[in-house]
Amino acid sequence: MWPELPIQEILRNRMRKYGWQIGVLIVGFVLSLTIIGVFSVRAMRHASFRRVDESIRPWMTLPYIAHSYHVPVQDLYQALNLSPVLHDRRTVMKLSTQLKLPLAEVITRLNQAIVAARPTLSTPTPHPPPAS
Repeated sequence: MWPELPIQEILRNRMRKYGWQIGVLIVGFVLSLTIIGVFSVRAMRHASFRRVDESIRPWMTLPYIAHSYHVPVQDLYQALNLSPVLHDRRTVMKLSTQLKLPLAEVITRLNQAIVAARPTLSTPTPHPPPAS
């Protein structure tokens, strides 16, 4: 019905010659796009997930707590009346036994130090209206 264009004839001849290779190439391309899409969605979900402070557990170390709560580690040592130690890997449980304090008392002191070390968020004061 319609006259065949030379490009259509070339494509038809190549499809006859390389039919299965082009099919494999297309399937591979679609599969790679699917994998990229899945990992992109996972990355965006992970990035948008808002992390909340988890409660202090006996296995945690003071540097770990300071990092996860975004407070200086010196404040946590000061709350327990200890001098800061570089690369300290003692857990809260081990510190409570060394200090001869109940675990709940150590966790309470650390929580109080975290609250004191974090800056308080004040409500913004309204700007005065412009003078006319």
